[in-house]
Parts: sequence; C-alpha cells; structure tokens
Amino acid sequence: MFRFRVQPGQYDLVMSVVPFTDQREVIVTGVDSGPLTLTVRKKDPVQSLKIKVSSKRTGIGIQIKNDYGHFRWISCIEAHE
Repeated sequence: MFRFRVQPGQYDLVMSVVPFTDQREVIVTGVDSGPLTLTVRKKDPVQSLKIKVSSKRTGIGIQIKNDYGHFRWISCIEAHE
C-alpha cells in the first residue's frame, strides 16, 4: 500500500498504476465517500478521480487488490471549485 498525507479539502488524484496481471482492482482509502474501487488495466494504467478529504481523515491510501504492480506516478493536486 502507498500512503500519503493531505490537508482537508478537494483534490484531483491522477495515477498510473500498472498491475502485473492484465487487469486488477485498485482501492483508494481515506476519502469522505468511503473506499473507492477502480479497475486498472495494464494497457490503460492512468486513472483520474476527484476526491474530498475531511478533517477526520488526513491520509490517502492506494493499494492493488490481491496482486502486485508498479505505482509509476501519482499526482494529488488541490482542486478549486
């Protein structure tokens, strides 16, 4: 699992996660709406999300479910409405 801290607010989370198999689920934790599950594919590894983090949660976690893979890059930029 990859973890990092953020201040409360809204963010644009963009990541390139390449699973060792053709396709796997990636779980993003620490967001207000509860854990988010995304399907990532080896041929299309870039995923984009708009997330909100409250003052109760200050850390984001990203993990590949039941597999291993490469976290090529992750960008978490504060979003403005």
